[in-house]
Amino acid sequence: MRTRRDSIRPVLLGVILIVLVQVLGAFASPSAEQGVTDSEIALGMFAPLTGFLAPTGTPARDGAMVWISEVNARGGIYGRRIRLIAYDDAGSPTEAVAAVRRLLSQDHVFALVCGSASGPTLAAMDLIRETGVPFVSCITAHRGLFQPFSRNVFRIYANEIAQGRGLIDYVAGKKGQKRIAILYNSTDFGIGGYEIMSAYLKEKYRLDFVAAERYNVGDQDFSAQSLRIRQANPDSVILHAFAAEAGVIARQVRQLGILTPMYGGGGVPTPLFPRAAGNVGVGMVAVWVFPVFPESDAPPVEAYKKKALQYLFQSGFPVGRPSLYDMTGYIGADVTGEGVRRAGRNLTREGFIRALETLRDYVPGGGLGFPVTFSPKNHEGTDIVIMARLNGHLEWDVLPPE
Repeated sequence: MRTRRDSIRPVLLGVILIVLVQVLGAFASPSAEQGVTDSEIALGMFAPLTGFLAPTGTPARDGAMVWISEVNARGGIYGRRIRLIAYDDAGSPTEAVAAVRRLLSQDHVFALVCGSASGPTLAAMDLIRETGVPFVSCITAHRGLFQPFSRNVFRIYANEIAQGRGLIDYVAGKKGQKRIAILYNSTDFGIGGYEIMSAYLKEKYRLDFVAAERYNVGDQDFSAQSLRIRQANPDSVILHAFAAEAGVIARQVRQLGILTPMYGGGGVPTPLFPRAAGNVGVGMVAVWVFPVFPESDAPPVEAYKKKALQYLFQSGFPVGRPSLYDMTGYIGADVTGEGVRRAGRNLTREGFIRALETLRDYVPGGGLGFPVTFSPKNHEGTDIVIMARLNGHLEWDVLPPE
């Protein structure tokens, strides 16, 4: 005689079998990876879209969207369209962590692209390392991004160490300046740049800065620092500052009779510097990390502008755009896309990471960036920096190698 338990047992076994088949099928499916379906790849972005850092994050998002629109118009990658989910961190470390957590746990993105400024990005790095989500960084140049080295993190332009050393090699090396002064801001960007340049100046050229003055972001009066620099009798002055403030500083330095050559860190060569400095900024030489300027008519820039106007800005560019951050967003998305393409149809995070590590002298963005090379032990895509000079038309020109 069959019992009730005997009749239930086949049903339970059937249910268990169905569940096992579904689970095993999910693992075997080419689209089983988080953020990947047969028709779509979801990418996540956290960036300052509001606040005083919005001029970095909003253009980077837009640049990424131009690339995504272009790729989707061609049918995607292996038939999968790209979808970007972007959250505003407002330049806040706390908000950046919350945004990354949401992108991973709620939106289930496949990878992160671009990221935020240094403070917010570094705050989110523990979570990014723990989860192993691939991250192609395109905004922060901070030296600590790879401390410790992370297999899932990549960068697409020269970091602040390469920038600082490149500037010192130009000023102390090529120009032979011996009495160098520096004025830098009190942010991590300013302090980090000063420490990098100070150590390298001593190590390679056996020199110390004759004066090193600090100011706070938002200051408008730099006369006290400038007077102390003048007393040190420098033969050159480095302004490691954000562009608009560097322009104000340059004006005040000249007004106090300091007529020595001025050089700028990586934050200086944007249109904001001449807007603030005016004609006194002519001749300023600053370090630059791309082969072209977004304000130029170089072929890669013209090609980007054409795409941006077609896909995103049909009514014309916003004032001051495209900027260098439009370029970084486009480059970051392009490098991400190349990794996806090389990883093949059966897309996984591990396959994507390994695919990025095969990039050798890959020219991103059609020439907007310097060639990118990754390896299993080095995810800094390039250390190439060049110098640029502000010309008499108050525009930046790339200086040819000397």
